[in-house]
Amino acid sequence: MDREFVIDGTRVADNEPCYVIAEIGHNHQGDVGKCKDLFRVAKLCGANAVKLQKRQQPSLSRGRCTTAVQHENAFGANLREHRSPGIPA
Repeated sequence: MDREFVIDGTRVADNEPCYVIAEIGHNHQGDVGKCKDLFRVAKLCGANAVKLQKRQQPSLSRGRCTTAVQHENAFGANLREHRSPGIPA
C-alpha cells in the first residue's frame, strides 16, 4: 500500500516524483519584494512549495546574540544587529 496525500492538487506518494520545498527562511529580511523574488526563483528551480519565516528578533534575543559577525554581507557587528537591521537594540 502506497503512502500518499494531496497538497493543493498535487499527489505526494511513494511512487511519485519528489515533492520539493524550497527553504527561504528569513532570507527575505522582511521585504515583500525580496520574498516574491525568492518565490519566483524557487519556482524556476522546480520547487513545489516554499517555507519561510518571520521573526521579531528583539523579543527573541533579549540582549543576547552578541557573537561577532564578520562577513561582507553582514548587517551589523554582532548576531543581534545582523538579524535586526534598522531596529534599535
